[in-house]
Amino acid sequence: MKFDSLIRDLDTLVINDLLLEVGDTVFQIDTLIIFYGRIYLIDVKNFEGEYCYEDGLFKTITGSEKKDPMLQLNWCHLALRQLLQKYGYNLPIEACLVFINPDFTLFQPSLKPQIILPTQVNSFIKKLHKLPAKLSDKHHKLADLLVSLHKTENPYVRLPKYHYDTMEKGITCGACHSFGYFCLYNENNL
Repeated sequence: MKFDSLIRDLDTLVINDLLLEVGDTVFQIDTLIIFYGRIYLIDVKNFEGEYCYEDGLFKTITGSEKKDPMLQLNWCHLALRQLLQKYGYNLPIEACLVFINPDFTLFQPSLKPQIILPTQVNSFIKKLHKLPAKLSDKHHKLADLLVSLHKTENPYVRLPKYHYDTMEKGITCGACHSFGYFCLYNENNL
């Protein structure tokens, strides 16, 4: 939301939180900005703490490895390009990973222009404001197409199937989660 508030007054098309599908692949886009000559694909991360990015690994400063957000960004970039080509659009896409939290530090960052650190966010926003936004009907049709392709149900959310009538109802023990007034845990540990 913080990033969205920073780009609120851009004079162009901004689409937030898209869930799209190309082939059998579902992918999510935090922010998509359509300018005259290019599209910006923005993946916003609110990580906090100290991290390292080296040799293709993204890890905390203590050494525990994390899911690499660059892999997700690159995969999303590829999927978006395939989707646009499927519908006859050939605009260049610039994919950026924006770390918005001021309490985030990345040691040994690569000089990849796709990584926007918290101290670079303001200059990145200024850069976006300078881009030409002379949009045509083609750009508006693209935005309408992407919004129409937005999936409202995420296939990765897996809720168990159940019927309300068959569920046991009542108050459960706070310790062992069993139903009833006299669970073994409470009798032995009053």
